[in-house]
Amino acid sequence: MKILIVADHKDPLVYSPNIKDRFGDINLVLGAGDLPMEYYGFIVSSLNKPLYFVFGNHNLKRYRLFKKGGNSCISSINIQNWECL
Repeated sequence: MKILIVADHKDPLVYSPNIKDRFGDINLVLGAGDLPMEYYGFIVSSLNKPLYFVFGNHNLKRYRLFKKGGNSCISSINIQNWECL
């Protein structure tokens, strides 16, 4: 199983038009907190892989928008395959 793990800062290798070429063969994305939800949205919509993440202390304002185990729509980003841990 291949897992893309992201945390703390936007990586230019991930946040790029070449994301599918670099990471298209992963099985899931693990977000370890403190990243903008739009960054997670970019990754999920580009790779079409499930995302599992924990909220960091920078994301707490958006915590109420998520339901445990459900799909969510954040702002104008419709994100499929979200799972809150």
